[in-house]
Amino acid sequence: MPGLIIIIGALAAGVAALWAAWGRDDARRALLLLAGWGLIAAGLAAWTARYADSGFAIAAASVIALAYLFLAVSARRARRLRKDGKGGAPKGTRAPSRGAPPDRDDALRASWKRYLENGATCLLAGPLSGIAALLLGLSAMKIAQSLGANQADAIVTAYVAVPLLWAGCAAYAVIDDTLKRKAPVLAALSGVSALHLALLA
Repeated sequence: MPGLIIIIGALAAGVAALWAAWGRDDARRALLLLAGWGLIAAGLAAWTARYADSGFAIAAASVIALAYLFLAVSARRARRLRKDGKGGAPKGTRAPSRGAPPDRDDALRASWKRYLENGATCLLAGPLSGIAALLLGLSAMKIAQSLGANQADAIVTAYVAVPLLWAGCAAYAVIDDTLKRKAPVLAALSGVSALHLALLA
């Protein structure tokens, strides 16, 4: 039981480090990203070693749940700041001048933009990250076979890799706040894997 608590703590600390790096542009960003992914990788490896039959799946689900939790906390804090008048103008809108009434059209457009971005993030973190992970896992299986592994070992390689890749892609999709960056990254991973599989077919 203490070991399981330590593993969960490592995963939570890793997601927290990635969340802390979110939006930072200073020198600590690279350190936080390195520490975050390192803790997540260590937690996934430890959970897999402890529960070999379902460790990857449970750990991957835990990482995704923790990432959504931090995202929900961040969104709730931003809403509270906007409600208190401390959050400034919504991203993508022009701040109203002092004493002028807020532009309802700009606020409505910003609200719809946030809803669409959140929906796109859910799609990227869920099914689209799953597709990318599946294609990457199948590509890893083909690479293992080309390196001399038998069919059973290659299948196990894909079985082990897919949940880990899904967790990594989903965490990246949730934590990266730039939709124009994370969507092409996941699309590129899927496209390269699909091209590799097509060339080997």
